[in-house]
Amino acid sequence: QTYVDSLKASGSFDAEAQKQAFELSKDAVLAVLNEEAKDYLSYEKKVALKTALGVMLCILSPVLLIVLSILSDNIPSFISSTLAVIFGMSALFVFVITAVILFITNTFSSDKYEYITKNNFNLEYGANSIIKEKKSNFKNIYNISILLGVILCILSPVALIISSFINNVYAITFSLLALFLIVSIAVFMFVFSSIRWSSFETVLHKEENKIKNNKKENLISRIIWLLATILY
Repeated sequence: QTYVDSLKASGSFDAEAQKQAFELSKDAVLAVLNEEAKDYLSYEKKVALKTALGVMLCILSPVLLIVLSILSDNIPSFISSTLAVIFGMSALFVFVITAVILFITNTFSSDKYEYITKNNFNLEYGANSIIKEKKSNFKNIYNISILLGVILCILSPVALIISSFINNVYAITFSLLALFLIVSIAVFMFVFSSIRWSSFETVLHKEENKIKNNKKENLISRIIWLLATILY
């Protein structure tokens, strides 16, 4: 604006000057957009971590209740059924409340970046190339995370199945604990890597024409993730 005002004051704000002023203003706007695109990726990384941790906590929330209940039924001298329920339910509520807090805090800054998923904007070539390179580097991590997650889910009940033939309460208890822990790690990998991958596609989708995300679709996606985890 200062540049335009100085040209108007000198009486040289002709067509060529107007074009140059437009290019300068466009470069300034694009620079801001590029920086905000990077901020958006950083924000989505935090969202991915919080969401993945929240889902992991939801999966692990009943573990202590189940383990203590098994021990109280088979080894009454170790812990009574009443204390097993008290400690187990307390842990369950603490885990779930912590997970809900993580989910809610994810929404605090979501409106700030709404225009990135809704409005049309173009990244400068340099910034676009940098983000594409980051996405390409993350692709290996994404693929490995999905692969390892699937393998862990398949192998998770193996120890429990083996321990069921041994018919030992300690073996069954620890096998059950291992099952929940392995599944929670696998789901953490699914959620974290998927949200991060989606954030790269969101920033680059105007150029790559791969996705047309909006706020409603993001909300539906996260609800589906949560419901799928609960159903599992």
